[in-house]
Order: sequence, then C-alpha cells, then structure tokens
Amino acid sequence: ARKRLATAGVTAAACAALLHTSSLPARLEPAPFVDDVLYAAFEAHLLLGVAVSVGCGLLLLPAIVGWMRGHLGRTTYLAFAVTWAGIVLAATLTDGPTPLVGYGGSAIIGYFLSIVTLPEAYGPANEDSIATRSDSPVMREAPWRRSWPV
Repeated sequence: ARKRLATAGVTAAACAALLHTSSLPARLEPAPFVDDVLYAAFEAHLLLGVAVSVGCGLLLLPAIVGWMRGHLGRTTYLAFAVTWAGIVLAATLTDGPTPLVGYGGSAIIGYFLSIVTLPEAYGPANEDSIATRSDSPVMREAPWRRSWPV
C-alpha cells in the first residue's frame, strides 16, 4: 500500500509538472528540424507525417513485446513504455524536440541504453529458463541480458 501511494504521488507530480510546463509560453523560436518535427512532417506531406508518427509509436514496441510475452519483468517494461510514451506526448503537446527525430544522437544513444536494461522477452518466462540461470552459456556470453529483479 505504501509503494502504491508513493507511485501515485510521483505520477501525480510528473503529470502536474508536464501540465505546468506545457502552459508556459515559448521563450525561443522553434528550431527547424528539431522542434515541432511532428507538425512540420504533416505540413510537408501526409505520408511523411504518418511515417514520423508510426516511428514514434515503434519506440514502444520492445515494451509491448515484453509485456505480451508475460515475462517476469513486466514492471520494467511498463516503466520503459511510460517513459517513452511521456517523451512522445511531451513532444506532441509542447514545442519540444521529437524523440529520435529531432533530438539528434543523444536520444538515440539514450533509447538504446534503455533497451539494454530491459529483460529479455524471448524464451520461457520462468525461473528455470536458460536465460535466468547464472551457469548458462547465455549468461557467460552476455551478462547484461540477464533478467533484472523488479
């Protein structure tokens, strides 16, 4: 109960911060090819706008696959999805940069680093699977692919 209350508090604070920053007037002019990329893509061509929107949706694909597989690390997948959905939502609602399109290399590096922290979404989702045993060859070859405790 205490953990849920803390989670609800942090979520409420994050939503309040997003609403507050969204209501502030823009202090700088939007930079071309960085800010408002979603809107600029739709202004350029409908298919280009759809492609950028689909690309933003694909950011959530690793979390969706992990969640659907019923893996033990569902909380990690949920945190990944909420984080990147929030970044896309903030880019849509504000004059900010669009992830992986308008940010440049830093968001790409950050996205791939966050993917590496996800538990593996393939194979059996139980404690006896080869991917979770420390004596398995998979764990010796790729120690970062182990199932992280939640």
